[in-house]
Amino acid sequence: MTLFQLEKNQSLIWLESELQLGRIPTTEEFLESLGQDSILRAELIVWFKHLIHIEFLAPYINDSLQEIHVHNCQEITIKYATEIQTISLSLTNEEINYCWKVLALNAKVSWNYKNPFSSFLSLINTHPVRLSLQHPSLDPSNKTKAFIRFHSLKNILSINDFISNKSTNNNLENYLISQIKEKKNILICGSTNSGKTTLLKLLLTETPKSEHLLIIEDTPEIFIDHPKLTHWQGVPFLEEHSQQERSMPALCSYVLRASPDRLILGEIRGAEIVPLLLLLNTGHRGLLTTVHASSAVDGIHRLALLFSLFEKGGKSLDYQSVMKFLCKQIQLVIYLKNQKIEEIIEVIGADQGQCIYEQISLDHSN
Repeated sequence: MTLFQLEKNQSLIWLESELQLGRIPTTEEFLESLGQDSILRAELIVWFKHLIHIEFLAPYINDSLQEIHVHNCQEITIKYATEIQTISLSLTNEEINYCWKVLALNAKVSWNYKNPFSSFLSLINTHPVRLSLQHPSLDPSNKTKAFIRFHSLKNILSINDFISNKSTNNNLENYLISQIKEKKNILICGSTNSGKTTLLKLLLTETPKSEHLLIIEDTPEIFIDHPKLTHWQGVPFLEEHSQQERSMPALCSYVLRASPDRLILGEIRGAEIVPLLLLLNTGHRGLLTTVHASSAVDGIHRLALLFSLFEKGGKSLDYQSVMKFLCKQIQLVIYLKNQKIEEIIEVIGADQGQCIYEQISLDHSN
């Protein structure tokens, strides 16, 4: 073992003890821990900054960066808007694990054997990211993995970038903008990484500056510049009774108290569907939200299924009634695939549990 490896191991022991105490040490404290006789002082400082400030990712960060998947130190996938790179690092897997521990500790997030999968908002080199961590206890091979989604504060894309047929870009873009101006309740659906949140943010740029926007998310992803913006962060998984008031369903039920002109719900995944639809039933307009689904109609059925599951155990309304109720509240559904608009439907109503809709032509939009 080289002296460098020996000192790094000793430093890791010290760093581990600090993190176990819930403390993130400063560079000055690290220097003190090394003592005055360290012949590798400068090199170890660089190493420490990589672990604490995640500086090893800095060369790869720009406005077109979308995601980084860290499978291990030799297999890191970096996804940009137009290309994908695979890189390796000089850090060890053990050292990278300390990076994630620091970020979780900074965010005051529990990430351990009891909570093996944690997803939260964080900062990497001042860039806002959604960091999803897999604890080694979750994997039979004892592997830690990190999935990082970068949130650009600049709109490097436009609505037109989501339209496949370039000859009809303006028509379809104008149609979507008109639906925003008319405060239609809009559902955006698609698979993971299909572009749902990005399109939602682009549509929000078309909302009047005079409107009060209220955004509700459990993991913040919707960052927009708007003069009258209220942003609430809910708790996705409740660990204590005291957190009930911060649950997503609770926040959705408080919406009217904030008097928003437009409500934006980052993603519908569970019990928040009930207070949300009851709110829409009061005549609230201008909803924008997303859901995972495989088609536009499937997006409606996905909401109906969630409502049936969570509305008083699903015993109050049968599925047909839920669909009828739901199809009165959602006016437009946009389905995305591979960051392109694949389908748009205008919802008319429901009959015997089936959605009645009009398909909007992507070639000749109204």
